[in-house]
Amino acid sequence: MSNVTAISLTAPKAAKDNPVVTPELLASVLAKYSRSNKGIKSLLASIDPTDPDAAVDRILKFVDYGHASIGGLTGGIAVAIDDVSMYLAYRLFEFSAMADGQESSTRYISLTSESLPDPVSLGFTADQAPKVTALWTKGLDLYHRSYKLLDEAATKNPEVVRYPANAKPIVIDRIRKNYALDRARYFLPFATTTNVALVQSARMWTETISALTVLGNLGQTEAKTLAEQLKTELSKYCPRLVRHARSKPGWVKAMQEELELSVTSSKNVYSELQPPAVQVLNAGTVERLDKQLADSISIRENRYDRCGVVARQTPISIFWPQLPIAELRDLNRHRTGGRFSPLSHEGFYLPREVTSLGLDADINAFLEELNEFAATVPASLAGYIRFLGSITSYSHSTMFDKYVYTTELRTGAGAHFLYAEKYRETVEALQAQGYSATVANIHLGDAEPE
Repeated sequence: MSNVTAISLTAPKAAKDNPVVTPELLASVLAKYSRSNKGIKSLLASIDPTDPDAAVDRILKFVDYGHASIGGLTGGIAVAIDDVSMYLAYRLFEFSAMADGQESSTRYISLTSESLPDPVSLGFTADQAPKVTALWTKGLDLYHRSYKLLDEAATKNPEVVRYPANAKPIVIDRIRKNYALDRARYFLPFATTTNVALVQSARMWTETISALTVLGNLGQTEAKTLAEQLKTELSKYCPRLVRHARSKPGWVKAMQEELELSVTSSKNVYSELQPPAVQVLNAGTVERLDKQLADSISIRENRYDRCGVVARQTPISIFWPQLPIAELRDLNRHRTGGRFSPLSHEGFYLPREVTSLGLDADINAFLEELNEFAATVPASLAGYIRFLGSITSYSHSTMFDKYVYTTELRTGAGAHFLYAEKYRETVEALQAQGYSATVANIHLGDAEPE
């Protein structure tokens, strides 16, 4: 069962004399501020600090803005969610595209049988629950066994890990463990519990809760429970705004279609994946756009700097026909553009380092059981019997400047080896299409250390 805690901010000492307001009072005062030629101090002076709710009701009664535009003025409300499945965490980031957020990393947390949820709490029947738990447990066992073997192999043969020059022993130990953890993680169940922190306005929390409510109504008990918990917790901060969170027809239709796309199954194992397809919207010749894009991104000091107008206005779309859910979790956290994956299971990805460990018989038995059981699970619960190695497709459309930032970030120091490879392939595709000058100004990292 997840646990939800919203976190309040208090003014630092340096700002002790500044105005202090509740999230809804902030939103309503700023809404009135936009309809008034009075200064902010004058507006705040008219409010009884002992009864801010009365001021909110009074202002909202006369300001004819929609709840969404006002909800966006509440500032970032921070919420920590303990013990939510990785699957629902993925959905949270999908639904909360304007949020800042973090999720527990598989590199830094212990993942044991205690990390597995109760299947019934997710929506499985009591009859299905033992089979689900047994499948998760087999995956978790393969995760621990493959990690142990990979770590031992890297200890005996340090040359398989790319250590930075003059690294200290403590750094070498950490990087070696990351090497093993990153390759073993594909056996982890997508249902494994994790912790998530998100910061977003009341407007976006309302959208997130609405989406979770739809998932809950379609059979995902965990989503329904979380929607109710979030609504209860956020009602302490913005009760008039989160009451607009509800199931909406567009969400229902879209979610039904997406869940139907998720029901596929394959026991094939892949160590090499199909390369991505990259398309840049080009109104003129490639030669001209190549020069313009190159000029537009060459002005940056680093990836956090601003790009020129052409990069900010040029759309790019990327389609990965095969991508493991492990990588999808990371790429899905990027807030910009449109993103979609059916979360289907179209095979299983395992690095060559794992397929050479001598675990073939156990891996094949595990995949046979997964494939057989997947055929019995309704579409609404298919995500919970995915593993981080489950291969699906993923598409992302964004602007070129955002693509460049993501590419440089995802190939930089400490990046997971596979998504670094997948982003390098997008640059190779651009090179093949004639964007040589542009590619020369994309600063790829080497993903070192591992």
